[in-house]
Amino acid sequence: MIARALRAEIERSAHTMRARNPLFSGAAKGTQRARTSGPSPALGSLLALLDRGARDGTPAHLAHKAFFQYLAAENGLSWIQMVEERCGIPEEALGFLGSAREECRDGVEEVLDAIDDLVDDPARLPGLRDELREVIEHFDQLCVEVAHVDRRAGLHVSAA
Repeated sequence: MIARALRAEIERSAHTMRARNPLFSGAAKGTQRARTSGPSPALGSLLALLDRGARDGTPAHLAHKAFFQYLAAENGLSWIQMVEERCGIPEEALGFLGSAREECRDGVEEVLDAIDDLVDDPARLPGLRDELREVIEHFDQLCVEVAHVDRRAGLHVSAA
């Protein structure tokens, strides 16, 4: 039950992100080439959230993993690698993704199953959703900040 609700949140967020995140359209048009000159303010926040979850071993960390695995499965590992490079995300932060889209698809299922095994109290769902949304919001903000820097540097980022 918990996993089903988190899956719906992940799918909804990924769909919304595809429609409005500038790095999706930029990657599709091949306009995202150069890396930004410095770290984005959102990068530190995102990495801190991911690190805290990994250190604590919380079910929220598993939800974070499921989100990024879902993005990789749906958009390809090359898109994730482009985002890592563009945003300055260290490879080890998303090192759990594996090396193939199918591996990421399987990873989503495994992680969601693990969440259901760990969390059987439906009262914990709102907290897990909030922690997942926080990571998604920071990731989305990071992508927007990087695209904004690109526009200022004269690179074209299309939202079409």
